[in-house]
Amino acid sequence: MSREKIAGIIAIIGGILTLISVLLPTTYIRWEYSGSDMDIYFWMWGFTYAQGADDSISKSKFAIEFYGCICAIEIITASIIAILKGNGIRKGDSGETLAFFMGIMAILTMISWILAVELFYTASFVIFGDQLGLNFWDFYEFGIGVYTLFIGANVIIIGALIKMTSD
Repeated sequence: MSREKIAGIIAIIGGILTLISVLLPTTYIRWEYSGSDMDIYFWMWGFTYAQGADDSISKSKFAIEFYGCICAIEIITASIIAILKGNGIRKGDSGETLAFFMGIMAILTMISWILAVELFYTASFVIFGDQLGLNFWDFYEFGIGVYTLFIGANVIIIGALIKMTSD
């Protein structure tokens, strides 16, 4: 099998991983109080799943959910383009530069979402006077969706770089 085909397959795998990452939770928190546990999972685009918790604690943060939807659309677009360009690379076409930049775009989009969540929650604490000085990432952990995106985007970049160096 030629280096181009391997590079294309690697880029396709990275694109699929990046696409799957949008369907996975990006943030979670685990609380233990009064002998009971509570797990809350958040997706970038606003879906929340709470296990062992009352539904009343779920609050809508429309501004950050709207931005999360925009980021999810950007990641889905970058993933689909990377998959298509990976398939083209596999068939012998060029497109490694665009695939490379789609991997970079996915990473930058996730970083912007991480920073936006931090800024939004910190600003809401200051504006509403709740728990002044605390930030989002003091309590919440990255979910599997964040890790999967970074792995997938780096795999896209590796596939594109293999194709770039084989010419």
